[in-house]
Amino acid sequence: MTADPPVNEGQVIKVTIDTAGPAGIGLAHVEDYVLYVHGASAGQTCKVKIKKIHRTYADAEVVG
Repeated sequence: MTADPPVNEGQVIKVTIDTAGPAGIGLAHVEDYVLYVHGASAGQTCKVKIKKIHRTYADAEVVG
């Protein structure tokens, strides 16, 4: 991925968790960018806060 990520650190967005990953981490997507959402489960729609941006993914946490 060469383009800038479609999210910013500290941003709060609404997402739907697509699948469950390891250790209770849900996976969501914004455009084709992956969000690892700590404490989320598959099928859940929630507001998340972007905690850390990486080149191909971001870490996020549920805030509502």
